[in-house]
Formats: sequence, C-alpha cells, structure tokens
Amino acid sequence: MDSTYPWISIEENIVTCPDGHRVRLHAYSLTPALAPQVVVLGGLLSHDECDEWLALAKARLQASHSDYAHSSIAVERVHFARSESSFVAKIEARIGALTQWPDDDAYAIEVARYRPDGSFASSRDFDDSHQEAGDRQAWQGQRVATLVMFLNDCTAPGAISLPDSGLSVYPHKGSALFFNYPGMDEPAGDRSKYRGAPISRGERWIATKWLSSKAANAPVLS
Repeated sequence: MDSTYPWISIEENIVTCPDGHRVRLHAYSLTPALAPQVVVLGGLLSHDECDEWLALAKARLQASHSDYAHSSIAVERVHFARSESSFVAKIEARIGALTQWPDDDAYAIEVARYRPDGSFASSRDFDDSHQEAGDRQAWQGQRVATLVMFLNDCTAPGAISLPDSGLSVYPHKGSALFFNYPGMDEPAGDRSKYRGAPISRGERWIATKWLSSKAANAPVLS
C-alpha cells in the first residue's frame, strides 16, 4: 500500500491503541488494486465516549437555536476544532494511531444528527468537481480517507453503504467505518462515494473525521 495514504494495519483482529483502548478490526478486500481499504472498527469508541460526544453536540446545537428541543430539522451538524479539549484530543490521537496519519493532516471532527427523512443519497468526499473544491484544498488539503463513527444504535435502518463495494454497515454504538480512496487520479472509478439510508424513527448520530493530503488549518468548509 502507498504510504502516502492513511492505512489501518490489519495484521491483528484486535488492536490496542496507545491510550490502552482496544478495537476490533474487520477488513474487506476489494478489487482492483487501487480500490480503497475498507475496515469496520468495532468498539472504536466506548459507550461512555459516545455519550460524551452526544452531550457535547447537543449542548452546541442547543446554544445555536433556542427551539432545539422541538426542532424538526432533518439534519443538523456541529464541528469540534482539533484538540479543542482533552477529550477531543484523545479521540483524535486514537484515530491518528490507527490510521497511521498525523492529525495535523485532518479536518475537524463533525458530529451530525439525522432525523426521519434525514438521509444523504450520495456523498463524494474526494472533491474536484467544482470551484469550492479548490478553495477547500487550498485551506485544508484534498480528502484522502473518511472515518464515520456511530454514536448511537439505530435500527430504522440507517445503514451507511459503499455503492462500489456493495458493503452496508448498520449503526452500532461505538463502531466505525473507515475507507480510503487512493489512486483517484486514475481512471478506475470513484472510490470516495458513500450514502446513508433514511431512518423511519428516532435519530442517527454520527461523527465524521476526514483525513487530508496536507495540514488542515482552517475551519471546515461545508
């Protein structure tokens, strides 16, 4: 694998992170050779850590609009600056150790709440299709890998899928989906696409960390 891309070592099924946290790895091999590495990480976050993310995000959402408790907005997002607290820094360090990628070369973590009808038909994280991509790359670097962390259980159904691989991952509290997209300059298809199925009830909370090709020093551009 090209060392210029984030990559999770899968030599062991269970990995102990530098902070002592243990993570289960489930890797999926795809073709062609430049296809992404796709890894489902069981227990990347503990349930207590998920609850802390939810508390932080809800407080920030509540501060952003007074009718938060009765909001019917289908999708809401908040961002957490890199290392803005010891908790955020701990999770970022864990992600950096697992992906072998410095946190300086990464975006701020985004936490999103999806309510019924809150879906994304297709998201393309490698961005070269419009002018805004140039602005984003100038500030934060091109995205080269995505890590989606599930902060709650969701059974309605709310799966995240990778269309090119046929893989669907259902939200389980504390688990995560990692995929990189090397060789995007080659004519071998778009490996950075993924989609989220709508949920019919309840909420789906996810935290997303994008890893980039250069130091990301600016706020996230949406």
